[in-house]
Amino acid sequence: MAKYLTYHRHQYYFNLSVPSDLVTALGKSKISEPLAPVLDEAEILKHDRLLFWKRQFKEIRDNYGQLNSKVLTSDIPSLITTYLSEEKLRISNQHLLDKQRYLKQLQDTLGHNTFISDVTRRTASDYLRDIITPNHQSYRTKEKHLFALSSFFRWCVRSGFLDHNPFSDMAFLLGNKSVTVIKKPYSQQQLKLLLSSLPGPLYDLSIIALFSGLRIEEICRLKIQDVNEGFEIKQGKNQNSIRVVPIHSALTDLVNRLKATSPDGYLISNLTPAGRSNKRSHNISKQFGRYKTKLGFTKEHDFHSLRRTFATALENAGVPESTISQLMGHKKQSISLHLYSGGLEFTRLQTEIERIKFDYQ
Repeated sequence: MAKYLTYHRHQYYFNLSVPSDLVTALGKSKISEPLAPVLDEAEILKHDRLLFWKRQFKEIRDNYGQLNSKVLTSDIPSLITTYLSEEKLRISNQHLLDKQRYLKQLQDTLGHNTFISDVTRRTASDYLRDIITPNHQSYRTKEKHLFALSSFFRWCVRSGFLDHNPFSDMAFLLGNKSVTVIKKPYSQQQLKLLLSSLPGPLYDLSIIALFSGLRIEEICRLKIQDVNEGFEIKQGKNQNSIRVVPIHSALTDLVNRLKATSPDGYLISNLTPAGRSNKRSHNISKQFGRYKTKLGFTKEHDFHSLRRTFATALENAGVPESTISQLMGHKKQSISLHLYSGGLEFTRLQTEIERIKFDYQ
């Protein structure tokens, strides 16, 4: 087998041992990532992953050396502070905010003067029964909460502050898993019902999503200077999200009106950032949810269903999958296209997006 590659269940994986001095910082001793089902493609991809991880190791080693030189105490607040400082080097800002929130709740519940050695299996089980399980949240959210706590205590074990993780194997206390709701696109009849009932800003936001496939936060972040021949997305969930989406002819008048009347420089104006991620879409997203629920829509449909409707319309119009991926900011399915293609020219994208029509009036 080629170096750094293993083959398992019809898939080649990139494998790399984490240097021993970085195991604590990364939280694992081995990197394992799926690459491709074909050896030639996996060989191409592995070099990119190897270079990526070597750069990561250097960056983490430079920063972790500074963190590791600090004197640690075994009280929970101090350990949480150090743990989050290390996590900041390797996880996204959103995941870091989630961990901060869950660990702050643990700290406030147990008390700021509690030592890590005081947290036993009984403490953990009581915390789950009293704090996590009674919440009227989805099983997935409770599971994420438990995972964040367990990750922290695993770090405490690896760092020598505990000899066991009191939150390990506790998922059985979360209750029964809820049935996963399969999200769906809107039908033509449902679009008529939805769009005929939404007030001004919600209608504008929804129509743009329907004819562009943009995510709600991508639309809410658009500034006037970002909207010319297309919607220029300058940041998003990942590198693939950065793109320019042509403006469908059905949106021309609406976009021109919004640009001409904007009082704050945003395409969708007068939105206040809110929520733990400080998103401009936070409040208007909740407002949309309340309206669609009043109209009789279930959890199968949400704002993101407009994006699903856009993708479905492109597929039914015969638009190639690689073009759909480019318009929606997804990774191209073909390894060759992902590695070597810069994507379709803007004029071709404009032609493809004009192939979709919706009967919603």
